[in-house]
Amino acid sequence: MSARLSVRGAVLCSLLALVVGITIGLLIGYLLSISVSDPSHKRQIELLRHLVKDGWNDEPQVTSKILDNIDPERIKENLRFLSEEPHLSNTPRDMLLAEAIRDRWKEYGLDNVEMVPYDILLSFPDAEQPNMVQVLGNKGKVLINISIFDEPLIPEDKKGKHIPAYHAYSPSGVVEGELVYVDQGTEYELRRLDYYEVSLAGKIALAREGGLPTGEKLKLLHSYGAIGAITFPDPMDYASKGTEPQDVYPHTKWLPSTGIVRSSAALEKGDPLTPGFPSIKEAYRKPISEALFPPIPSQPISYGDALKLFSYNVVDATLLQESGEMDGPEPFGGYLNITNRLGSEFAKSPYKKVRLTVNNQYVNSTAYNVIATIPGEIEPDRYVILGNHRDAWSFGAVDPSSGTAMMLELTRVYGELLREGWRPRRTLVFCSWAAEEFALIGSTEWVEDKLPKLHERAVAYINSDVCAVGPSLEIMASPILYDAIYHLTRLIPDPEQKEKNLYEAWRKSMISIHNANQTVAEPRFKELGPYSDFASFIFIAGIPVMDFTFQAHKDELLTTWYPGYHTSYDTFHSVKTFFDPNFTRHRGCAQLAGLMMRYLADSSVLPFNIRRMVLSLKTGLEDLASNAGVDLPEEELTNVFQNVKRFLKATDDWYDRFSMMDKQNPMNVRMFNDQMMNLEKATTFLPPRDPNEYFTRHRCYLTIAALPELVFDYSMDEVKRNTEIKQHLSDLAIVIHQATDLLQTFSRP
Repeated sequence: MSARLSVRGAVLCSLLALVVGITIGLLIGYLLSISVSDPSHKRQIELLRHLVKDGWNDEPQVTSKILDNIDPERIKENLRFLSEEPHLSNTPRDMLLAEAIRDRWKEYGLDNVEMVPYDILLSFPDAEQPNMVQVLGNKGKVLINISIFDEPLIPEDKKGKHIPAYHAYSPSGVVEGELVYVDQGTEYELRRLDYYEVSLAGKIALAREGGLPTGEKLKLLHSYGAIGAITFPDPMDYASKGTEPQDVYPHTKWLPSTGIVRSSAALEKGDPLTPGFPSIKEAYRKPISEALFPPIPSQPISYGDALKLFSYNVVDATLLQESGEMDGPEPFGGYLNITNRLGSEFAKSPYKKVRLTVNNQYVNSTAYNVIATIPGEIEPDRYVILGNHRDAWSFGAVDPSSGTAMMLELTRVYGELLREGWRPRRTLVFCSWAAEEFALIGSTEWVEDKLPKLHERAVAYINSDVCAVGPSLEIMASPILYDAIYHLTRLIPDPEQKEKNLYEAWRKSMISIHNANQTVAEPRFKELGPYSDFASFIFIAGIPVMDFTFQAHKDELLTTWYPGYHTSYDTFHSVKTFFDPNFTRHRGCAQLAGLMMRYLADSSVLPFNIRRMVLSLKTGLEDLASNAGVDLPEEELTNVFQNVKRFLKATDDWYDRFSMMDKQNPMNVRMFNDQMMNLEKATTFLPPRDPNEYFTRHRCYLTIAALPELVFDYSMDEVKRNTEIKQHLSDLAIVIHQATDLLQTFSRP
């Protein structure tokens, strides 16, 4: 009986929905066809026309004003103010900048501006008991104290309160032991040490920057027996033109021998005590003893001080000495003449030990995101979001203040448009994130806090962390946004004034990097990863994202973004002298962010290309199968490819319906937009199989990234490995099936 009633009810509901849809369609057609001169109908007609208004195409003058009114001189002055002093998260200077940004946005006329607090756990060095790296001689006599500060080289470098260089969340402790050089400390390099019968057990690792995030590096070193770690920047990467004073900062952009690279050793994104949950006041917090922190203490030093360690022959440098016999990159020390200082002497040296002292403290603190909105006129419940973090390890002129300086100028221009009577179709949201350098904390907590709302309402997130350190545009983005980006870069002038537009400059930079025979049809995008504040939007919430920067030229490509990255030499002096003297690249950054926001907010039909998403997924899977196919279970892999085929067919059918859609019907437009907007989000709804994978809910990215490593991890139990591989492929097949269903659930126009 209940089954028959259920079927009858479903039929009645379907008939009712059909009748309502036909009625609304007839009503809209009627209202649009009746005489405009009839006063009784004029208001209804204006309302309906307003609902289907396409501001992007109907008001090209707004686009022109965004392009023309961005002032590079104002960006420069914004940057001068933002980077005047060090402003690590939750320091007085950081709070001053948060309030200044809030006040500026209010002054510009943005409708709603607020400071959103989150209670988080941070990590700072103890001001009373500094961290130390010491070389010990006979009977424990201290021979050298290694510096934990970057030496000021120009008067501006002395401004403000400087916090010593450190690794955030590195545990406290005092360890003594022999030093072993481990190159970058990757799995491959540690296996090389095993090959040469060099043990890390009970020893301190000396590692070059790069290869792995700091926390993962410490975790791996500990698994090989290390009791501590010291990291340093390799001058081959950070000072590739030479290390003499005239070759480095402040005379050039390259890192001087006193530069120390800070970083976070966090192993999770977001607040360490509330993983997967927003760190609002009411949230449960796990005990610090249960939080996921690295297992061994660590400290960064400069390459000048790393040379001292080699000079005192306290380093077991077997890996460096033997590297000439192994395939691999240029070993450390090309400009420091390290190899000539080694030989057999280190084995005879009485100075065999180093003492590493770390006195970092965990500090409970309240961090503030600054959020401003311009509510949309027609669809205020749809959000286009632009953000950048505010905190920096030191002065942070490039990272992150270049992005904030641009964002402030862009909001000024949008404020002018508001005063002239313009208002976007959808809501614009501007965000200044807190505590990014620690673990993407401010943005992650906000996404976790607003997740139900963002799942329902967010259109896209645009991130601009580093604006400009060179002439070549570099973009990471969700494939669904590719066509929109290609279109907009054709509207923006080339900041270098060498090509007819930014698109051509971008494309030609790709030719010079990837394809010398000049057959690149369109520019390429970098792969998305957990690198900046866009990560929680795409990997937790499934919101399409975009991140962009003007990068160094191909002959100066480094293992890091730019030489002063995360040091005290990331200064206004570097930006105005070396990276962008006229701030035209910063203007291009603001123009791209501004047009992208407006294109997504003002287009009646969202400028997404869902076919790009499907084809990108198909290509990624084909590459995966090609590289690891023999080790992938055939049945599960076949299921995935069959679902991709159905997904592509559903996409083609969807576009057929879209081409026939009555675009003057606001309900049709809204329906199609919602399907496009929610397609990426459909990949995030499966529960995580591993509690520690809460941050990577996007099954497409998770599977394609995880499987290659998993397939070739022969140290893992074979049954467990095969089970995990099958689970990954199963999850991927499920989310592709669900995304396909999302496109098929459609009432015919």
